[in-house]
Amino acid sequence: MRRLFLHIGSHKTGTTALQQSLHQNRVVLEACGAAYVSALPAVHLHPYLGPCPSAALLPDGFMVLDPDGLADRLASSDQDIVIASSENFSFFFHQPQIAALHQALRPQFADIRIQCYLRRQDRHAISHHQEGAKPHRQAEGALWGHAANALPDRSEAQELYLDYDRRLALWAEVFGADKLDIRVYDRALLQDGDIFADFLALIGLNIGGLNSVGDRNISLGAAQTKAGHLMNALGIMPRMMDAILARIANEGRLLPSQAEARAWLEHYRASNRRLNARFAISDLPDLFNDDFDDYPAAPQSEWTESGATEALRAALAQLTDVLPAARSTLSADDLRHAALALQVRSPDVALRLISAAHELRPLGQAILKLKAELERRLDQ
Repeated sequence: MRRLFLHIGSHKTGTTALQQSLHQNRVVLEACGAAYVSALPAVHLHPYLGPCPSAALLPDGFMVLDPDGLADRLASSDQDIVIASSENFSFFFHQPQIAALHQALRPQFADIRIQCYLRRQDRHAISHHQEGAKPHRQAEGALWGHAANALPDRSEAQELYLDYDRRLALWAEVFGADKLDIRVYDRALLQDGDIFADFLALIGLNIGGLNSVGDRNISLGAAQTKAGHLMNALGIMPRMMDAILARIANEGRLLPSQAEARAWLEHYRASNRRLNARFAISDLPDLFNDDFDDYPAAPQSEWTESGATEALRAALAQLTDVLPAARSTLSADDLRHAALALQVRSPDVALRLISAAHELRPLGQAILKLKAELERRLDQ
């Protein structure tokens, strides 16, 4: 009987460490009859998933871009046990997308089980929002926004993600409630305090000789997080963002106050109770513990003088490095010649090019003349 264990997240529950550990130990796993399958060279299934046709994360969420292709990939192994993972399944907000996945997988596997780890909503929102301060995080930006605070600005759309009872009910309705393995993500509760060891125990694999890669995808520091949110909100190029963030020390963390964190969680207590009653996940009625001792009494979300100075210095230092190189690579004459070549076919592009040349050579008469001609033409 072929079995599939499909790990669907959630985000910020050690997923990167789990996926890299499964990938790194795949030879040992295969020797024991289990295959970890991913979208190589990636160590997960992310490339198979993407936004629904609206191309907007909210409210439509993600879908499998090629359900039959994904099913064939998962069934390509000769092993009786197949393991696969992508936390982006947590962006499946509506039942038809999950039903399409199930329909494609069902002919290939006699038994399909779904694994999901859940983090207390206040902790999840802080960590996932912080992730949106990094480059190439369009989904996180859409879900949480880019407010430079520890907790994101609350929106109704976030319920699609943080109402765990509603979200996992969709999977239960399609795959069957008895096929869901749900765990609370808390290092104190994980086997050996490690997501890899806990996941193997969860799916019933007792295999020796496996090594966890340890923590991965480390959070940004306080000044990095605030600077990253600001740069993403401004649309700064990811490569530039990476360079600036690398110049800022990874120190401190943005944290809300205990009262703010409690208020954020309070919104989800009833939903968490329903989820726990449905699946009997935890001995605690509210599913998660009620410990807020690691939060400060007052919020730690404001810029410190040193943090703001360091972020500004990093941005200015990067510009100092980049601008001379850009100018030496592309001269005012280069831009003027390009504008001349495009003035008939694409006058709007030509105007942008000659405007850039004007910035490099403000008194250049040929540049001023062409710029004036293009402005007149486009105004007509």
